[in-house]
Amino acid sequence: MKTYDVVTIGTVSQDTYITSPAFRVMANSKSTRGKSQCFPFGTKILLKDFYLEVGGGATNAAATFRRFGWTASVISRCGDDPSGQFVIEELKREKIDTTHIQVAQNKKTEYSLIFLNKNGERTIFVYSGVAQNFGPLRNSVLETSAKWFYATSLGGNISIASSVMQSKQRGINIAWNPGRADLLLPQRVLYRLLKNVDVLLLNREEAGVLFGSTNISVIRERCGRHQIPVCVITDAEHGSWLFSGSLTMRSKIKKVRAQDTTGAGDAFGSGFIAGLLRQPGDFKYAMYVASANAMSVVQKVGAKHGLMSPKLLHTLKSRIQII
Repeated sequence: MKTYDVVTIGTVSQDTYITSPAFRVMANSKSTRGKSQCFPFGTKILLKDFYLEVGGGATNAAATFRRFGWTASVISRCGDDPSGQFVIEELKREKIDTTHIQVAQNKKTEYSLIFLNKNGERTIFVYSGVAQNFGPLRNSVLETSAKWFYATSLGGNISIASSVMQSKQRGINIAWNPGRADLLLPQRVLYRLLKNVDVLLLNREEAGVLFGSTNISVIRERCGRHQIPVCVITDAEHGSWLFSGSLTMRSKIKKVRAQDTTGAGDAFGSGFIAGLLRQPGDFKYAMYVASANAMSVVQKVGAKHGLMSPKLLHTLKSRIQII
């Protein structure tokens, strides 16, 4: 059995980004977020530009690991359609192993249409395709070995999540950046899964779903109560927090001009693990790599174009403070 440095588990997709001066963000009291992405109804809208990319948390994370020189493989599913072929070809070009991507016959690959405004904020239309049916991937997880398993959203699939966590018994380190469906699993199930996690990665909103509060002090207390070895919380332009036992660490960042915030969370989480692979146990370095990777990604369109490499880390040193 081949052992990789990192195996990522989650979705793969083909993403199309579109930009247009006709897109407007407007206040909307009926919207769940208080504002809406708007454009004229019943007209033809000219696009300023469009971009075709490979997306999905598993591919975004794997790309970070390859940029840092680690061997990476993706466990996921795609369809036997042109989008699936595009995904696999692009991953191979990045020298990411694709042998564990299952190609479902006569099925469609996950597809996303991403509306970008001038501030880098986005609205994403998603067709899930075969990506959310993780059940058939269980054997791939059990038959694969790595120093780290990096799991992204698992669609609330208890079977695949349990298989990932059981890999801890084989000496594999587990990092998990769960999606909303995972966080909405019954609490007894979710906390049982989390007992096997070495590094839990959440944004502040997700932490609120899991712990019932977005207050940083409460989050820190509940990470300790549930004995999560390392819990990392991101908070957009406000930086990030790390909690590990009695240790609290914070990354403060200077704001950069964002072109596209898609993939920032994936860049941060995978950057953190890439940092630990380079300097095991050095949380300060891992937080620095994670912050730099996320800051760099949002300055480019697409979730991969801005990914860092070790040689480029120094370029953002003056914009990051770890305390």
